[in-house]
Amino acid sequence: MKKKIYTRQGDQGFTTLLGGKTVAKSDPIVDALGDLDECIAAIGLARAHLKDKNMQEDLIVIQKNLSALAAHPENKIDAQDLEQKIDAMQSKLEPLDRFIFPGTHPISAALHFARTVVRRLERKFVSLDLPNAYLNRLSDYLFVAARFVERHSSNF
Repeated sequence: MKKKIYTRQGDQGFTTLLGGKTVAKSDPIVDALGDLDECIAAIGLARAHLKDKNMQEDLIVIQKNLSALAAHPENKIDAQDLEQKIDAMQSKLEPLDRFIFPGTHPISAALHFARTVVRRLERKFVSLDLPNAYLNRLSDYLFVAARFVERHSSNF
């Protein structure tokens, strides 16, 4: 018989982290991991609508990195690849001179939504004394990617 998805442990307000540690569902790490899960899903929402294979692949790598972070929140992920992608996209954009209101393009709006989830996640990691440069750079990447999609929407 296959292992059941439910344990009934959550019915009492507890969950088990990867590695076997049982904690209350109100534990701040569970809250942060929930935001991490939401972030992965929000990025998946944007990815599901993309036609551009390069950006789809970038977002898959990001989802994998975030999944690795979920398994080991204390780990650091190198942000250099994100910085290179940000620089490449930004070189094809005009300087920003106004506030942006998401919603002109569905993929851009989804990327902006994912960015806000990452920002919330980053604040939670900082409050847990787990500052993470990758999360900070990821919010930058998602912002620039959203602008890039807006500017080049016919390709996405």
